[in-house]
Amino acid sequence: MEPQKKISSKVVKAWRIRAALMCLPIAAVTCVYLIIEFFAADRIFPAWVSGMAIGLSVVCLLIFAGLVPWLKQRFWRYDYSEDEIDVISGIWVKKRLTIPVIRIQNIETSVGPLTKRMGLMSLTITTAAKSHQLPEMEKDEAVEFKKQVQALIQAAIH
Repeated sequence: MEPQKKISSKVVKAWRIRAALMCLPIAAVTCVYLIIEFFAADRIFPAWVSGMAIGLSVVCLLIFAGLVPWLKQRFWRYDYSEDEIDVISGIWVKKRLTIPVIRIQNIETSVGPLTKRMGLMSLTITTAAKSHQLPEMEKDEAVEFKKQVQALIQAAIH
C-alpha cells in the first residue's frame, strides 16, 4: 500500500521563497550586465544577449520557484506503521524509501529562520547506514510524527 499523507501547502510557499532567494544571484548578475550595457558608449554584446539574460532570469524563477515546489509537494508522500516509515519522493524518477523502525537510531528536528516564521519543521531520521531527511512539515504535525515514531521504537525494543 502506498503512503497517503501529503506535505502541507505551507511548505510549497517556503520552498518558493527559498528558490526565489537562490535565483537572486542570477537576477543580480543580469541587472549588473544590463546597467553596464545601458551606460556603455558602445554595446559590449549584441542586443540579443540582453534578451537572453533577461529570459534566463525569468525562466529560472518560473521553473525553480513556481513549478518545482508544486511538483515536489504533489508527489511527496509519507506514512508510518508499527514496523516501518514509508516515503515516496521524486518528480520524474520515483524513489520509495522504507525505513524499518527497529533500525532508527535518532530523530532530529531542525528549524531555520524562514521555517520558524512559517511554523514549519523538518525531520532527519538517522539509521546506522544513512540519514534520511523528510521535508518540512507543520510544527504540530512534525512533533506528533516524532512522538509516534519514538513510541513505535520503544514498543519494538521492549
